[in-house]
Amino acid sequence: MTVKIRKYTKSMQIAWEADIRFKWPDGTPFRRRFRAPVNTANQAQRWGEDLERRIYADGKDGSLARTKRDVTSSERSDSTKEVKYVSIVPTLDEFWPQFIKGHCQANRHKPSSIERKESAYRTWLQPRLGNTSLDAIGPADIASLKADLAKSSARTANNVLTALSACLKFAGPDGLRRSEGLGIIERAPRIRLLPLDSDDVPEWYEVSDYQRLVEAAARLDPRIHVLVLLAGSAGLRKSEISALKWSDLDLKRGIIHVQRSIWEGPKGERHETVPKGGKGRKVTMTKALISALSRLRHLRGPRVLYTDEGQEVTDRIVQRWYSRAQQVAGLEVSGGVHRLRHTFCSMLAAEGAVPGDIQKLAGHASISTTMRYMHLSPTRLDLAIGLLDRALSRPAQCPEVGETLEKGGS
Repeated sequence: MTVKIRKYTKSMQIAWEADIRFKWPDGTPFRRRFRAPVNTANQAQRWGEDLERRIYADGKDGSLARTKRDVTSSERSDSTKEVKYVSIVPTLDEFWPQFIKGHCQANRHKPSSIERKESAYRTWLQPRLGNTSLDAIGPADIASLKADLAKSSARTANNVLTALSACLKFAGPDGLRRSEGLGIIERAPRIRLLPLDSDDVPEWYEVSDYQRLVEAAARLDPRIHVLVLLAGSAGLRKSEISALKWSDLDLKRGIIHVQRSIWEGPKGERHETVPKGGKGRKVTMTKALISALSRLRHLRGPRVLYTDEGQEVTDRIVQRWYSRAQQVAGLEVSGGVHRLRHTFCSMLAAEGAVPGDIQKLAGHASISTTMRYMHLSPTRLDLAIGLLDRALSRPAQCPEVGETLEKGGS
């Protein structure tokens, strides 16, 4: 069995064809040429070898093995146009594993990011488009998918649309950032994401409520006290708190090196990765946090927080600890630790911190995320109006008499 790849030029564009030759079990020779829907010689070689195996498996009566001479007169009358080349484009279901392995895993995407795409595929894409070939997915399919997602939040819908868009771009000629396109389809359809509500203001605690929460946590357990302060006074995410090690802390200088996070998979597996956004950051600790961490020093292991049994804390344990602090403080029990991170950003904005500094401390990838808190800042609209009041309150400066006469004389 032989597959030879040849390059040819058509309409000023370079294309590839696979010349497939082999013998059937009865000794009859087979030879046909097929245009490969890919961009490079290596891709064409793999595509041709896969096609050769499919032809051989289907046998002499298979549709791919039949030539124009093999078609009966009745079949020829039903065909209005001869197809010179055969192009086999996989369905979304067939191509999806290649997308996950060849793009997501090859470019070392975080496990949480891969699982988010897999979840979007299992829930939304596979039931609706799994049996559709990649080149057949068009505007009508995308519009129908958006209609099905109408009852979901805009963020959920955009996660699904982003996963589909990335898959199709990887199959197209242009590819994605840091990943070459396979050229399986000639063009990836453009998928527009849904607009997000820019006025969506996150929930946070007022300073008095946050202080009650800190005091309640201190009465309960030193670990819960540190948990609340790491989230509310340093802005760490839940995954970053679980992953925090003593080696990440510089208590003498009061600096936290946030350089790791833990993601828990749907089956309970734990993955230590870089923080959200793909890079670490440094956060200066408050005096209260330095004091709380100094009192918590232990020799149980490298992590800062452990259970009574010496196990590393999980998302469920963090949620349970935080719920206890909320209950003792007389606040609504939700278990949502991320509200403390919103509180951290809100307090900085309310005290007049510059947006760029808040972005660095919180580790926001985009300044637009930080700007959601800036409506609290007194340095924004209030300061601008204050400047106007100051300008209008200044006494008018009248020109000197001699200067006026001199200008009038000229």
